Amino acid sequence: MMRCTARRPGISAATEVGMLTHRRPARQMRLLLAVAAVVAASGTEAAADWVRVASSPDVQIFVHAGTLAKDSRGFVSVWTKTVYAVPQTAVGIRYAADMTRFVLDCADARYGVAGGKFLDARGNVLRQFDEPAGELQPIPVATGIDAIAKAVCTVDGETAPGK
Repeated sequence: MMRCTARRPGISAATEVGMLTHRRPARQMRLLLAVAAVVAASGTEAAADWVRVASSPDVQIFVHAGTLAKDSRGFVSVWTKTVYAVPQTAVGIRYAADMTRFVLDCADARYGVAGGKFLDARGNVLRQFDEPAGELQPIPVATGIDAIAKAVCTVDGETAPGK
């Protein structure tokens, strides 16, 4: 299984996101409006639905608020985007960013990868893949996926994994 998200220690969670929810449409709309205001104020080049949840000198990690979905098992899926300061090389290609569709079991602090894309500096897709998430793995602490889980798993006052 290919993994296309950075797992670098020392990635700090950004302060733009307190919690993302998909449980109530009105609440999601308020969230998207708040996210759009934060993104506009921050001057970032990301579209309004992309919210930065972590950054380091090497990477910036965003979640796409509009893709949050919860399935019948209670698992949350969301598209993320990792933008690298320096182009990366993997699977025989050189890319500037990658997108990953994560599946998160927030209750048990586990995750899987259900798809991904490798992007050039202009945002063009160089290669993509889709796959079943398979057996979910423990979310590693102090990583990009940990920051993503903390941003999307706190719903209606519930506690994020590991808290």
